[in-house]
Amino acid sequence: MNLSIEEARTRFPFLASDIYLDNASASLSFDQQDRAAGRFFREHKSRGITAREGWRSEASAARVRIGKLINAKPSEVLFLSNTSEGINMVSNIIEWRPGDEVIIADNEFPGNVYPWTCLKKSGVRIRVVQNMGGTLSPDLYASCISSKTRLISFSHINWLSGYKVNLGEMREMTKGTDILLCVDACQSLCAVPLDAQYVDFISASVFKWPLGPFGLSVFYVSERVAERCRPNYISYMSVKDELGVSFEAPELREGPQKFQYAHINYPGIYALNGALEFLDQIGIDKVQKRIAELVEYLVSGLHDLGITEVTPEDHDRRGGIVSARAGKAQHLLEILKEAGIHVSLRNDRLRISPHFYNNKADIDGFLDAMRSASDF
Repeated sequence: MNLSIEEARTRFPFLASDIYLDNASASLSFDQQDRAAGRFFREHKSRGITAREGWRSEASAARVRIGKLINAKPSEVLFLSNTSEGINMVSNIIEWRPGDEVIIADNEFPGNVYPWTCLKKSGVRIRVVQNMGGTLSPDLYASCISSKTRLISFSHINWLSGYKVNLGEMREMTKGTDILLCVDACQSLCAVPLDAQYVDFISASVFKWPLGPFGLSVFYVSERVAERCRPNYISYMSVKDELGVSFEAPELREGPQKFQYAHINYPGIYALNGALEFLDQIGIDKVQKRIAELVEYLVSGLHDLGITEVTPEDHDRRGGIVSARAGKAQHLLEILKEAGIHVSLRNDRLRISPHFYNNKADIDGFLDAMRSASDF
């Protein structure tokens, strides 16, 4: 079954009454998505634990879908609870040496800061990249690299400015070194193309652009790196003999799956599979193209109003986030909310983030409300 974007839009009831442009915070759920999650509970209700193989099969299918989406092997895809858990996992599975350095940017989301600063007690040094007006070019990261640099952790799309880091350029910059690249893809998964072959780790919650549920995230670790790391958590699903008990060092599963230590959020997996199937019916290329077109239309409209934004002019450096500098931003947010227009406030700027199910009329509604406000 193929769905046009216009047909898909009708599956989001909230859009009939309000203008929702806050997808960088969380996407909307669509009609019948609850049926996908409900299928797990219907199976559990009728079959109990005997349905477990079906749950695992659903998880395997989700790994295949995600693998195709990010150009990774299904075996390199794990499911955790949120972006922060994935980043914390990376910070704990590497055998750090005193004097090792980690590079992060000064405008990262807190979840991509604290797991690294906690390493200071182990003698790891944190080097901070200073962004240039929201821009985080590879050159800025390169200026902080030293012979001690072990890892660079960065957001594919910055949560504040919307700046998109080029993954290929980051890998090229570190070519010939052992520097690991860890990517927070929370604002890019499904919104823009994402190629795992350029990086070593990816962590991304699914409740934003993939239309998935809370309490579930995608975690990617490349096979080449998995062999060099040891799990920070080990349980029965981490080992080859799943239900055996040994009081010696356990024989771990091979490859990235040794990091999947216990049962996962199966109801969430069912919901995510339903969402990914829905996106497939539309076409992920069409989804990403639509987001890019709406962002361009929005940026043009803000220019016409004389409102500046931090989001880059360069189309190749943008995702689905537009960050606008507007005078009394908190007051504007309240005016917009009263008008049934939903955006968010970040760093004293309005953050507007359209998804594929939005249209130009939604953008016009937002711009008209901004135009009507006398103090932007």
